[in-house]
Amino acid sequence: RVKDYEISAKTGTAQVVKVGEVGYQEGATIASYIGFAPSSDPKMIMLVRLAESQTAEFSSYIAVPLWNDIFLDVVNDLEIPKRN
Repeated sequence: RVKDYEISAKTGTAQVVKVGEVGYQEGATIASYIGFAPSSDPKMIMLVRLAESQTAEFSSYIAVPLWNDIFLDVVNDLEIPKRN
C-alpha cells in the first residue's frame, strides 16, 4: 500500500511484565512498529505501539497496517516525496 514511498521500518513484540509480581502476563503483548520516510533523507518518523494487546502473539499484524493508514493520511501534508 505504500510501495510508492521509500520507507524503513522495524516491528517488535514484547511480553508484558506482571505488576508487583515476578513473570509476565499470560497472553498479553506489546506490539510496535516504527518507521521513517523517506529512508535516504527522513522527513518523518512514527511509532505505533499497541500496549497489552490480547489479540495475537504477533500483534504487529495490526500495528503495521495502522502505521500504513496513518502514513497515507499525512504523507501529502508532510510533503514526503514518492520514490523516483
